[in-house]
Amino acid sequence: MEISESLLIKLAGLGAYERGLGYFEEGRVCSLESSQRKTTAVVNGSQPYRVELRHTQRQLDGACDCPASDGIDFCKHCVAVALAVRENLEDGAREGGGSDRQKIATYLAAQDRESLVKLLMEALPKASTLEQRLLLEAEAAQGAVSLRQLKKWIAQVTRPRQLWDYREVAAYFARIGAVLENIHSISEHIPAKTMLATALYGISRVDNALLSVDDSSGYRYAVQESLLRMHILALQRLGEPHEASAAHILELAIQDPWDQFAGVPGTYAQAFGQGWLDAFYVQVESALSTLPPPDPRVDDEDQRVYRRLVYYLQERAEAAEDWDTLIDLEEPLATAPHHFERLAALCLRKRDPDAAEQWLIKADALNSRKDAHPSDFWVNVHILREDWQGAVEAQRGVLEREPSLEEYELLMDCAARAGCSDDVRADVEDLLSSTAKRPWMDERYAFTLAQIYQQEQDWLRVHAAVHGRVDDADRLQKAARWLAEPAPELACDIFRDLVAALIKKGSNKHRYKGAVDALLEARPVFKSVDPAKFNAFVAELRATHRMKRNLMSALDKAL
Repeated sequence: MEISESLLIKLAGLGAYERGLGYFEEGRVCSLESSQRKTTAVVNGSQPYRVELRHTQRQLDGACDCPASDGIDFCKHCVAVALAVRENLEDGAREGGGSDRQKIATYLAAQDRESLVKLLMEALPKASTLEQRLLLEAEAAQGAVSLRQLKKWIAQVTRPRQLWDYREVAAYFARIGAVLENIHSISEHIPAKTMLATALYGISRVDNALLSVDDSSGYRYAVQESLLRMHILALQRLGEPHEASAAHILELAIQDPWDQFAGVPGTYAQAFGQGWLDAFYVQVESALSTLPPPDPRVDDEDQRVYRRLVYYLQERAEAAEDWDTLIDLEEPLATAPHHFERLAALCLRKRDPDAAEQWLIKADALNSRKDAHPSDFWVNVHILREDWQGAVEAQRGVLEREPSLEEYELLMDCAARAGCSDDVRADVEDLLSSTAKRPWMDERYAFTLAQIYQQEQDWLRVHAAVHGRVDDADRLQKAARWLAEPAPELACDIFRDLVAALIKKGSNKHRYKGAVDALLEARPVFKSVDPAKFNAFVAELRATHRMKRNLMSALDKAL
């Protein structure tokens, strides 16, 4: 299979592709082992992650043990490994005088016409999508492409099935995608009305299939994009007035159960221009005017349609920063605290703290949970009024329930304006040094405190905040790196905690590699304090964990 940029973007998304490309270029892929159908490797990200790619001549898939993949999705680490595999294949091709495909192309070019036809006819029964494409092209050349035949092929690959395994789901949508690409290949020979009917039929078949196919990994997106391209192309060739095509698309979008038309109206506006977009909004406003006034207490079909129509108008108002229109659209549907908070946020963007306050009072009054907190938007109400003391009090509550360096910095900025920086700084230190009201927040308190001390370059206090209170490996690694140069002896303690946390997390030779990598990173820090200190630490690890054979094996291999 050709591992192309477009394929990797389709599998992982553009953002993950770009991050994976960076990882590959930085040389983070190691321990690469490939067989005919499988490749395994380790990618050194925030910690080492194990990747497994599965590949055939027609399909590439993969998963990773990082949180983003969770053993299912094609993540940035999978992208990095796929690029490493491609590089190896290209190197092999150069050494072997060309790729397999290049060798085959050279061979076929030397054959006579009869031999090529015979070879192709023998291969067709084993390559159904190729046979289908050639039949389509043959019929197109004869002007005989029929809607019935196109529907038949789509129906064959979209039969509803109970599918749960992600590999089967990926293969299912790959087959649909191959049929659609075959249709695209002869699109110029298909009448516009036939193309439109084919696109709508494909959309309805995929929507129906998704009732029984568990596509939580999003393999359908490429198929939906292909159907959308077909739909747009058909409408462009039909050349209907903007009003007619806008009404047609709005009807489809309102009935859309699987977000096939999530890009409406933007995707179609790019294809048809501003005149079409204006016509679309006229259709939205007309449809909205025919619905009865919304009753927020009732969740019926009219309510769903109403919300969809309002959403389109909200998008337009958002782009124009028309806060008054956004508030007018949001208000009739507001019944819950989060609705009132959204209205408050819109008032704040309008720089109207008094109106925002009224909505926040309503939100707080409806919040029946005993542990509910005042909305974070109160901070911005006080800031807009330049009530700095009120802002300090509100932001202190935010920091208590959502500790982070960013929230601390906003609190201290408000405190400086209120003239109470010293008192607030001491209060924050007491808050974050104490045990959190919710036990699972205690580590976040400790690490936020360590970040504050790190900014102040108070290394003893960074150590005190982290050592014994933080167990998360990523946080421990950050703290160890902060301390490594200015306070290596303190860093040794945190590296010990880091290795212990990774050993605790590990259960096999691949996961133990994270602990070994951390140990190797710590080695120069230990030796800068005392050349014997590192060896003593390794001996201690061996004595403590001697029954963990995979760990002992990993240590032997690395050291």
